[in-house]
Amino acid sequence: MMLLVAVGCKEDEPEVVEPILPALELSRNSIRFEWEGGAEDIQVSGADKWDVRSESPAWLQIHVTDVGLSLSASINEGVRQRTHEIVVASDQDERVLAVIQSAKAFLEFEGEKRDTLSAGEAVHEVGVRSNVRFKVNMLDGGDGWIRQSDKGGDGMISNKVISDVKALRFDISQNDSGEERNARIVISASQEELADTLHLTQLASGQQDDEVPENDDDQGYDEGENEDGGNGWYADGDVFVLQFSEKAGAQLVFMGDGFIHKDLNVNGKYEESIKEAVEHFFSIEPYSTYSDYFNVYMVIAESENEGVGSKGSLGGSFQTRFGSSYGTGTEIRCNEDVVFEYARKPESISDDDQVTAIVVLNSDKYAGTAYLYEDGNSIALCPMSEEEYPYDFRGIVQHEAGGHAFGYLADEYVYYDQQMPKSRIEYMLEMRDRGFYINLDFTDDEEEVLWSGFIGREGYEMVGLYEGGYEYQYGVWRSEDNSCMNNNIPYFNAQSRWAIYSRMMNLSGQEPDFEEFVGNDSPESGQAHALRYHALPSSEEFIHLHPPVIKASRK
Repeated sequence: MMLLVAVGCKEDEPEVVEPILPALELSRNSIRFEWEGGAEDIQVSGADKWDVRSESPAWLQIHVTDVGLSLSASINEGVRQRTHEIVVASDQDERVLAVIQSAKAFLEFEGEKRDTLSAGEAVHEVGVRSNVRFKVNMLDGGDGWIRQSDKGGDGMISNKVISDVKALRFDISQNDSGEERNARIVISASQEELADTLHLTQLASGQQDDEVPENDDDQGYDEGENEDGGNGWYADGDVFVLQFSEKAGAQLVFMGDGFIHKDLNVNGKYEESIKEAVEHFFSIEPYSTYSDYFNVYMVIAESENEGVGSKGSLGGSFQTRFGSSYGTGTEIRCNEDVVFEYARKPESISDDDQVTAIVVLNSDKYAGTAYLYEDGNSIALCPMSEEEYPYDFRGIVQHEAGGHAFGYLADEYVYYDQQMPKSRIEYMLEMRDRGFYINLDFTDDEEEVLWSGFIGREGYEMVGLYEGGYEYQYGVWRSEDNSCMNNNIPYFNAQSRWAIYSRMMNLSGQEPDFEEFVGNDSPESGQAHALRYHALPSSEEFIHLHPPVIKASRK
């Protein structure tokens, strides 16, 4: 009888589901040293036994302590930043710590600081050695007859990089004044106390200019036809404004990694790939309806090697402009500092603007990763997958760039047939308070759930309470049965569209208006996709993209 009671009590006890925790954790995923060097400590937790399974370069000292790693970097006397990846591993898990050391800032004109020009109309090109962003100013009336040709018209900034040299181009108007004229061109770094001055003198009409050097295209800038019969070549660092709107508050910067010089001709592979990504981004609601709330730029990035490296290639022999490399599964890593350096090249983007950098990778692999920062900046790494729908390039761009990087949406697929652990729910709620992951909720109360305003509304019959999301089957709900954040279909569910719209409005300085959103919304335009691909492929069959990585503010 006592045995029966004991068994009965045991059956009534609720099943305890232990949270699934990572076996190994680092207190930080990356460390940045200034050029002067310094020391930093990293805590390692989650595993009793672990070790460092990577060799350290001469400039970086790594010491194992009782609680983690102690790192010290020597002075970087070179002209380029230094990078290294430290692999920390246990028997069950592995983590990579990215170490970056900046180079000492320098900025100067090449060659003589005084130059004399003939009286006629001309193009003058001058080299600048620099490893920092800088501004160009005309002084002493130079803005009246000197125009930086890479700032006009279509917004192109054609500062090409040859090693550490940028070539600035200036259009010089003809001097009909009858008198010699002088001007100064000053370059200055916005964040460092660096500057240099070039003195230009233009002769008056009729003055002797036999000794004035020819300056039209002697540094190799090609404005004529290239070997492929095109109209010219783009250079690393060139900026193009693809779309600009007065009411836009959102900044999208598209660029490519793993593209080499042969891809950079006008209308070539680089340009076509970027424009295809832009088309995919805006071909899904609500981006289609609200496209004029975005400023869109293309920045040219030339790599030394073609394609994408593999895990551990950052700082190794395989060099691309942004250091993109494939990790485990569908994970992709990159040199985030360089990505944002290029993403902020457009002059109309201020230091306070939140930027979404969409990096198109010159690779046909199915993979993708988004990096989200608490200050509103983000990166989406999108290979040009040639797999069939929904593993295609379109699916990656809409899921990673439109869903994660700009929309700050959580994945909605299910890995585990389990209750979401309490620790995971607490983490999700904390992220939601910071503006992330508001496409999911943790209540099945129709009046309290985040998307209660859609439930029962005409045109939104598909909206309800569907259990499962962010890898777990139970304890978390999504607004519709299927969506882009589940298996890449070209359809964001109602709550996801509202979240994206709200971020657009906030960035433009406007208050999100639910009734206005519903009035402009077109739920039927994408629901056909949701119905057609309800379970094709199923969650068990679908290869999921790497979950987004949330990081602290970059400022």
